[in-house]
Amino acid sequence: MKNVFKNNVLTLCLILLVLSPHKPQSKTNKYVLSNFKLEKIKQDKFALIITLKPIPGIHINSEPRPEIKFNEPVEVLNIKFDKAKGSYIDTQKPIIVELKIKTHEIKSLSGKFIYFYCSDDEGWCSKFVENFRVEL
Repeated sequence: MKNVFKNNVLTLCLILLVLSPHKPQSKTNKYVLSNFKLEKIKQDKFALIITLKPIPGIHINSEPRPEIKFNEPVEVLNIKFDKAKGSYIDTQKPIIVELKIKTHEIKSLSGKFIYFYCSDDEGWCSKFVENFRVEL
């Protein structure tokens, strides 16, 4: 009886894994090319300049706003971007993340940049979480 129960539980787990809508996300976005560059503004203040270049027909949403999470002790002061028509980010101009580094021992910054992008032609939107790393 225990083996039958164990086999049923295992089978159920395998079915749920296969049918689960959560698939592992690739490390790169095939619809949007990105670049991360860090520039020093003042002694402890920096600007992380993010350029996003979507393929034709793809747009980056301004709502919900892009988010950024750092692995190091950093204070995000502001995230600036220009809007294009509608609720899209103008990808002809960079997204600028103004930040303050809270320690002098950091040699690089890493984290996750989160944004939503959409296809107008196909009528779908998707969230993308991109890992990044920049040297100081």
